[in-house]
Amino acid sequence: IRPWYLFEKILATFGTFFLLYVNTETYIIPILPNVSTSFYHTMCICNVFAELTCFADRNFYDDWWNSTTWEEFARKWNKPVHHFLLRHVYQYSIESYKLSKRDATFMTFFLSSLIHELVMVVVSKKIRMYLFFLQMLQLPLIWLSKLPIIKEKKWLGNAFFWFGLFLGPPLLGILYCREVFASD
Repeated sequence: IRPWYLFEKILATFGTFFLLYVNTETYIIPILPNVSTSFYHTMCICNVFAELTCFADRNFYDDWWNSTTWEEFARKWNKPVHHFLLRHVYQYSIESYKLSKRDATFMTFFLSSLIHELVMVVVSKKIRMYLFFLQMLQLPLIWLSKLPIIKEKKWLGNAFFWFGLFLGPPLLGILYCREVFASD
């Protein structure tokens, strides 16, 4: 047994636990009580809009967590928005502007990304385009998920999807928080 090595690892472990404790106490616990109310408000808002628009099936999302491709995720995670974009942007641009399916897909993602970025501009009062670029990055990820190795092994596609989901939103949060703290 190497005593200094063991001491170093024990110290690193307790140091990590200490940092986790400080971060939790400082940044997570103060805002945690508000998280559940915003979740319930979101679900109530969805149901109110469903009632107002006579959206019959109230199926707002499918099992997006089982997605094996980014294309499948885009279809499943927000069904009302997907149906709207499919009908009014994707199909319309194919029928009216004679765009190819690939170009119509690009146009649909582009418009959706612009609208999402507009929301972030209103919230943060800054134009940064982080959400826009990360959302547009889904297009190459959709292409990658069509590779034979990922199509053959569904578990690999699901792992690839979850890797992106674990990486993307935290990166987005870090980028926008960095901007907020830099301006203070």
